[in-house]
Amino acid sequence: MQQLRDIESAFQEEREKIDAEYQRRSNAANADFEQTHQQIQAQLAETAAALGWMVSSWDDLIWENYTPSVETSLPSCIRIGQLDVKDALGMPSLPALAQFIGYGHIFINSYKETAAQARQLLRVILLRLVVSCPPGSLRLTLVGPIDSRTDFAPFLRLPYTIQGDKVCSHPDEIESQLTELSNHIENVIQTPNLRNLYAFSGDDHQQLNNLPASCHVLVLSDFAAGFNEQTIEQLLNIARNGPRANVYILTAMNPHYQLPRKYRLTDLTNFGTVLSLRTSKLSNEIDQSPGEIVHSSQLTNCQLTWNDQEFGKYSIIPDVPPPDEQVYRWFETLGQMIQEARTHYPFHSIAISESQQWIHPGQGNLSVPIGVSSTGEIQHLELGKGVAHHALIGGTIGSGKSNMLRVLIMQLALRYSPEELELYLIDFKDVAEFQNDVTLPHAKAVALESEREFGLSVVTHLATELEKRDLMFKNAAVSNRIDYSRKTGHNMPLVVLIMDDFQALFSSDQDDIAWKAREKLEDLVKHGHSFGIHVILCSQSPALVEGFCNRIYNRMGLRIALKCPTQDAQVILGEGSSAVQQLEQPGEAIFNDELGNKKKNVLIRVAFLAIQEQKRYLEQIHSLAMRQSAWTGRSYPIPITFEKRTLAHFEDNQELQTLLTQPHWLSHDRLPQVWLGQPIAIKRSLAITLEHYPRSNLLVVGGNERDAYGLLLAALISLVAQRSPDDAAFFIADFARQQAGSSLADLFTRLKSGLPHSVEIANIRTVGTMLAQLHRFAAQRLSGEDNTSQELYFLIAGLHRWHELRRQDDLVSQLLYLAEEGPDLGIHIIAWADGLATIERTIKQAGLDTLELRTILRIPETESKALLGSSNASRLEDHRALFYNQDQGLGQIEKFKPYAIPEHSTLTTLLERIRTKVTL
Repeated sequence: MQQLRDIESAFQEEREKIDAEYQRRSNAANADFEQTHQQIQAQLAETAAALGWMVSSWDDLIWENYTPSVETSLPSCIRIGQLDVKDALGMPSLPALAQFIGYGHIFINSYKETAAQARQLLRVILLRLVVSCPPGSLRLTLVGPIDSRTDFAPFLRLPYTIQGDKVCSHPDEIESQLTELSNHIENVIQTPNLRNLYAFSGDDHQQLNNLPASCHVLVLSDFAAGFNEQTIEQLLNIARNGPRANVYILTAMNPHYQLPRKYRLTDLTNFGTVLSLRTSKLSNEIDQSPGEIVHSSQLTNCQLTWNDQEFGKYSIIPDVPPPDEQVYRWFETLGQMIQEARTHYPFHSIAISESQQWIHPGQGNLSVPIGVSSTGEIQHLELGKGVAHHALIGGTIGSGKSNMLRVLIMQLALRYSPEELELYLIDFKDVAEFQNDVTLPHAKAVALESEREFGLSVVTHLATELEKRDLMFKNAAVSNRIDYSRKTGHNMPLVVLIMDDFQALFSSDQDDIAWKAREKLEDLVKHGHSFGIHVILCSQSPALVEGFCNRIYNRMGLRIALKCPTQDAQVILGEGSSAVQQLEQPGEAIFNDELGNKKKNVLIRVAFLAIQEQKRYLEQIHSLAMRQSAWTGRSYPIPITFEKRTLAHFEDNQELQTLLTQPHWLSHDRLPQVWLGQPIAIKRSLAITLEHYPRSNLLVVGGNERDAYGLLLAALISLVAQRSPDDAAFFIADFARQQAGSSLADLFTRLKSGLPHSVEIANIRTVGTMLAQLHRFAAQRLSGEDNTSQELYFLIAGLHRWHELRRQDDLVSQLLYLAEEGPDLGIHIIAWADGLATIERTIKQAGLDTLELRTILRIPETESKALLGSSNASRLEDHRALFYNQDQGLGQIEKFKPYAIPEHSTLTTLLERIRTKVTL
């Protein structure tokens, strides 16, 4: 009995040991499993975070903040569903991924009863591709029978740059699309630059993202509906060669549609991954080939396999599409991101570094980086090398031309100092393209919404500069800038003229301005490079003036074509060139620096410089300028600026401001200038001189009262700023209508109180007395009774309203005597009348002839022809005027912006500064 108990005790003890060991091992195994489970979960989370939209399930919270980024890579694999490995590894379901971009095509095989599921999986994969690709990098060609178009319906809400024109169903449409893709593939493969561009390795995404290439996917629903032997051959060619050009096929095959007899399905599917849709019963119980009928009683859950030996044994549950409302939100977000990414190649990637700013000698060729070439290398714009001395740039609206100019100007200003580079920036568009460049210390002249006269003035100025440099070279016995600098020790800065929408300079009727501008530009592009002068012409439509500017175009060695119509592209790149057809996105361009030689075409992407980023770089340049000024003691003057829509402000007159800072008045032996406005030319201001010479009087003609008063006021302030109170006195006949609230009523009366000079003001009732007084002064000076040298100025604000002149001949006689004899005696008339007809009714033609200096505002065509011999004055806009000297003839007519009436506070400040001169 005891022996039995001992045996039971030993057994129990052994059993407890076994149980303890089992528990220990079980705990260890569970701990190992838990650790492995956590590691795998962490790896899955890390993978999901890294791959983002490529692997996350549609119900993942990540999709609530869908924000695609251009910094991501093209997806080399695409999620198609869940890989269920629970039974094999004790792990939860994992994402099932199929290799795609960089590896091959995807073919979805099905049975007749699973064709609908195949189309659904096609939509899932296509959606995954759309939301995973970097914005702007994907193009689709959608093909399917008419009854399958609903499968593509959500994708037709994508931006046009992704989904193209429409879903192609008719055999002719399919053939046309396949032909276009085949030609694209052939072009890429046969062109070295493009071959490098479109080459893709699954391990090298970053290079592709920095290039202007896009991935093109041919999507076929219910293949082979609509295909014939010819299109099947085209498709096989795309399957063989497409990946070399980054073109791929995504296909849902429908066994209802058979291939032509001479083809086997494997002829196509051997070039990619085959995903086979079947049901669990079919896969386990029935040996069936694709295309055989499957009865509904045999169908259970649809499952997926692919031709992969390692994973083919695992069960795959295909993903199903998310709700359309969610998809539309993603597409809206994607569209916004595409808009932002359309020209995405960050400017900071090529910006001149701080260590290289303003240290370039500026004596060699002009060279700055502007973007990236098709080989992935930084692309430079270089002038002065080979035949590329000047540049012609073309691109339609939205092509990225404005951004290219921003990049170019900013790079020039960052690389070269103002001592090494001078910029002339002229824009003829209605958009102020160069408005931020006005502050550049390099800028010598900047025109915003320029008028043709200003453009002509600039090219004339540079033609004169060319002649000046030619003479300097001859005197130094040298032939180029480098030798001149070495021999003389003096730097000769590079000059760059950039004209945007330059074709506006050459009007369709090819008037005098057009002919003169063409002559000067031809001279500049023919000889300018030898003297460091380079011309860059930009246009949305260079073909408009091709015939007129042909000799100019022929000397533009550097050609850059952004997206533009064929006729413009051929003007830029040469007859027969089709290179611009490769361009899909703004910022892409064909770059050619050998006069359009087709073999030298390079596909580039121009860097993108946002306006706010541009302003930050401008701050850098201003800091450089301040340091340079502190070092050299040289200041950088404000450039001559012309802006079409802005008024000309008298207070901006630099000569006036200089005078107001000086304590002394103009000496009596120097005649004062009268500043009338801002010339539409490359000079500071339009100034005239009232000489001590018969008939040297100023007449303003035109019905715009505010412009006329602005001119009279500018003349008055010009004179009081230069002449001391002892040297000048003013007599004003003010006939302004005394309307309530009129800013012109009593303008001169209010002005009088702020001036230290003698100012007398008369109205319609007292003007006769004032005229008689001035007539007496003139007679006394002429007879020698009065030897005073004080200058007297008679301002008539509204000659047409002086009705007594029509009825009293003695008044007319006195006025004509004053106009004829007065100027030689230091007495001048400055008068305004609303038109030629009223002048002739008051003082007749004889009186008109005594007013030789004339400023013409807009007047009727008949009056314009009578005064000028042309209708030019009838076509003037508001705030524009023409000036000419009758004594010099009509050949010296100058267009300008008359100075506007200053604001009350501004006028008060000007008068205070004039009064201050009296006390100094």
